[in-house]
Amino acid sequence: MNRRLLLFVPILVIGVLAAVELSARSYASIAGGAPFLAPGDALYETWYRELRRPRQREIRSDDRHFDVLVLAGSVLHDRYAPFEAALREELSLRSRREVRVYSLAKAAHNTRDSLLKYRQLDAQRFDLVIVYHGINDVRANQIPESDYRDDYSHMEWYRRVNWLSENQGLLYWTAVPYVLHDARIVFEKLTGRYRPAPEGALEHDVRYEKVLKTTPAFRGNLEAILELARERGDRVLLMTYAWYIPDGYSETAFNRKRIEYALHRVPTEGWGSPQGVARGLSVHNDAVRAVAREHPEALFVDQEALIPRQRIYWNDVCHLTVRGTLTFAGFVAEAIESAGLLTESRPSQ
Repeated sequence: MNRRLLLFVPILVIGVLAAVELSARSYASIAGGAPFLAPGDALYETWYRELRRPRQREIRSDDRHFDVLVLAGSVLHDRYAPFEAALREELSLRSRREVRVYSLAKAAHNTRDSLLKYRQLDAQRFDLVIVYHGINDVRANQIPESDYRDDYSHMEWYRRVNWLSENQGLLYWTAVPYVLHDARIVFEKLTGRYRPAPEGALEHDVRYEKVLKTTPAFRGNLEAILELARERGDRVLLMTYAWYIPDGYSETAFNRKRIEYALHRVPTEGWGSPQGVARGLSVHNDAVRAVAREHPEALFVDQEALIPRQRIYWNDVCHLTVRGTLTFAGFVAEAIESAGLLTESRPSQ
C-alpha cells in the first residue's frame, strides 16, 4: 500500500501540474493569441507581428546589400504613404548596392514600441536604423501625474508588452505567469489600483495634457535605441517630427474639409487638443535635437524645418501626401549619401 501511494502521489502531482500548464497555455493562446507551443514568442507573433519578416532573414552589414530598418508610427507606414518604395528608389539612384528596407512602422506606435521591437532583432545587423517619432508619444500625456509611468505602463498595451519583453525567457518554459499577470491587471482595475489611460483614437481627457510628462521617457527611449545600436555596430538616423496645423484649424472645419490639407485623413484631436499636440511636438523635437547633438555618431535630419508647411505636402497634422513623402525620403537619402554610407559594405560586428 505504501509503495502504491509513493507511486501515486508523484503521478498525481505531475498530472495536476500538466493540467495547469495546459490550461495556462490554452488561455494564453485563446485570450492573448500566444503560440500554444511557444508562449515566449507572443511578443512578435501576436503583439508585434511586423517583426516576423526581419527576424526570419539573415541581415548583415558586411554584404552587398544596404539594409535599412525603419522604426516609426503610421506616417511611414505603407497604408498612409509610399515611404518604403520612395526610399528604396532614392537610395538606388545614389548607389549600386541593392537596397532592402525593413519597415516596422505601425499606426499608434511610439518610441517605447520601437525600443522593444529593436531589442528583438538581436541577431540582425543593419547598415542604418531610421527612427522617426513624436506625435504618438504626445498621447501618453492623457493621464494624471500620479498615474503616469515613464515606461508608458499607464497605458494597458505597454503594461503587457513591457512584461512580455522582460519575461520572454520564462514563458518558453511555462505559460502560468502569463495567466497570473493578466489576472493581476484585472484585479487592480477592479479595485481601482490601476487606472489605465484610454487608448482609443477618440478617447482623451485633455485636462491632463497641460503637464507634459513624456519628454524624459521620449528622450530616454531614443538614447536606449542609440546605445543598443552602438553595441551592435548599427548606424542610426534621428529626425525631428514634421507637422502642420494651419491657422484657423478646428475639428469642425477639418471634418468639413475646409482646412488646407489634401485628403484630411485624421483630425488633430485624435492625439489631443491642437494646442497640446503642437506644444508636445515642439518639446519632443527639441529633445531629438539635443540627443543628436550629444550623439554625433548619429545622422540627423531636421524634417520639421525642411518640409514646407503647404497644402500639397500634408493630409493632416502629420501624415504626408505622396509629394510630401517623396520630399521626406529625398532628405533622408541625401543625409545617408552625405555620410558616405552608400559607398561600400562595412566589416561585420
